[in-house]
Parts: sequence; C-alpha cells; structure tokens
Amino acid sequence: MSRDLRHLDANGELHYAGRASEMIRTGGINLSPLEVEDFLRTHDAVEEAVVVGVADPKADQVAIAFVRTTSPHDTDEATLLAYCRDHIAAYKVPRRIVLRTTALPRPRPGNRPAPRS
Repeated sequence: MSRDLRHLDANGELHYAGRASEMIRTGGINLSPLEVEDFLRTHDAVEEAVVVGVADPKADQVAIAFVRTTSPHDTDEATLLAYCRDHIAAYKVPRRIVLRTTALPRPRPGNRPAPRS
C-alpha cells in the first residue's frame, strides 16, 4: 500500500497531497523519493520533481516521478528514463515519468526541498 497521499480528480489527473511516509518500499528495498527527486533535478531540463509510490502487486510499490520541465520541448520521458538508468541504481529508476510544464503540487512547507532556481 502506498504511503503517499494523493487523489484522482474527475478528469483522471493525479493530485499529490503529501507524504505519510518518507520511504517507498519497492521489491523489498526502501527507496528514498527525495534522493530520486534530487537526482532528477540534476538534468538541465528539469525544474522540479516529485516522486511518489504507487501500489504494485509484484513489487509492493513502484516509483512514479512527476517532473516540471523548463519547456515542453526540452526533454521527454524516454530521455529522462535513460538518464536515470545511466546514472542511478536500477531500483531507483522510476517506473514512469510524467512531464508537466506547470507547477507541481507541493506538500506542506518545509517537508520537501525547494525547486532548483
């Protein structure tokens, strides 16, 4: 069961409300979403990132990343996934990366790092 607080709206969009636990349990390994978020922000096209855990019948949870990019044409999901696969451990690579050009929902102030300037 995921410990991220989120809900789907009438349009089927996932809205992030906060985090009940700071760890994602994936395949028996604890994964820090903050570590993956920090890594994603090292890519030049990424302005901010939020990583959440989503229930998965085989791996307890899988990581899904929501990323705000500098421009809709700066990168794509495949490029960011390849960037992750080339630089971080396989269990840290998000299952999916959802790109947005608008601000991401943020949890309560002080719980997460500020976006890169």
